[in-house]
Amino acid sequence: MNNFIKATILLLLSSNIYAKSDDLCLAEAIYNEARGESELGKQAVSAVVLNRAKKSGMSLCKVVYYPGQFSWTKRKKSSKVSDDILELAKKLSHGKFKDPTNGSTFFCTKRIMKRFQKANKLRLATIIGNHAFFYGEFVSG
Repeated sequence: MNNFIKATILLLLSSNIYAKSDDLCLAEAIYNEARGESELGKQAVSAVVLNRAKKSGMSLCKVVYYPGQFSWTKRKKSSKVSDDILELAKKLSHGKFKDPTNGSTFFCTKRIMKRFQKANKLRLATIIGNHAFFYGEFVSG
């Protein structure tokens, strides 16, 4: 069994991604990646998850918990998201906003943006708050 299959099986066994709603998975991504950002910053992080789901055909939970994408997903416990972040996630996941990233599929903090961009061969789309957003091919499974 290769490492990818082992990692996927462990991921599925250690998380409840099938028991979670897409809204909750998106809310966890907002909380863990952008809780200190403005409303626009939260929308931008959400847009990356939504763009990846749209381009890959994966559910939001599968995108959020895809191996190697977000370090916080390695924790065994779910994040305790606030009601306002969950409401924002519901609004965003149902298309009630304009994508401020213009279709970006990757982001990182501004602090590491040059290294991240070069290592992943990405094109910079925009900078919002403390994050840089990039165009690139999100490759799944």
